[in-house]
Amino acid sequence: YKLQEKLGDGTYGEVYKAIEISTNQTVAIKILKNKIYSWKECVNMSEVKTLQKLNNHINIIKLKELIRDDNSKIYMVFEYMEMNLYNLIEKHRRERKFLKESTVKIIVSQ
Repeated sequence: YKLQEKLGDGTYGEVYKAIEISTNQTVAIKILKNKIYSWKECVNMSEVKTLQKLNNHINIIKLKELIRDDNSKIYMVFEYMEMNLYNLIEKHRRERKFLKESTVKIIVSQ
């Protein structure tokens, strides 16, 4: 993966836009701040378990890969989206526009 730009920073980690070199596909990589010292601890993280359970849901970003390096850093590789639901709502609010009813129906019916 080749990191492109930082998208955000939160309590648990930083998120970067990246390119998967072998496929040239854009992804998002979350780099966790806390170190994880075993693979078992990694796969038992509540976020990972939840994402695995919701993996087939159309409105949930897919976790593509989970990487633990030699320094016990965790990299969560996600499919990339330009905007999340919160950003979409905020964008419309700032522009004093409403989401179309058909868009809302698609979001809530899935």
